[in-house]
Amino acid sequence: MESIVSVDTRQGGLSVCVGKHHRIEKGRPKVHYHDSDDSKFMNDLRAQAPEMIGAFFDFDKAVFSKKVGNLDPATRELIAVAVAVTTQCPYCIETHVRKAKTEGAGGSDIAEAVMIAAALRAGGAVTHGWLAMKALQDD
Repeated sequence: MESIVSVDTRQGGLSVCVGKHHRIEKGRPKVHYHDSDDSKFMNDLRAQAPEMIGAFFDFDKAVFSKKVGNLDPATRELIAVAVAVTTQCPYCIETHVRKAKTEGAGGSDIAEAVMIAAALRAGGAVTHGWLAMKALQDD
């Protein structure tokens, strides 16, 4: 759930900014993201960049192939879940959780991958905090 950044009820309307991409004006959404049928726009993307989309899917297929690499499919999918949580892609989260489950991962495996991702994301914030402390020394 996105947090409300600002609410403006002046001039008889309602304007709400939710995150950086959501706006509700006069009680109605102006743009809404992450709808269940958004994948229909893949055809538009494929039509505008067919070679690049083809290369992307070939790469994705190779990365998750059971015929290459040393990691078992469940581990690959758990890594994908952790990365998807970190990059905050709802489509990737849903897809890779389902695939991880199909490959034998359970709820505790998914939760562990999520918490590993959370720890790394938090760790990155702490280590970037070092840069803030360093900046204090630069003056």
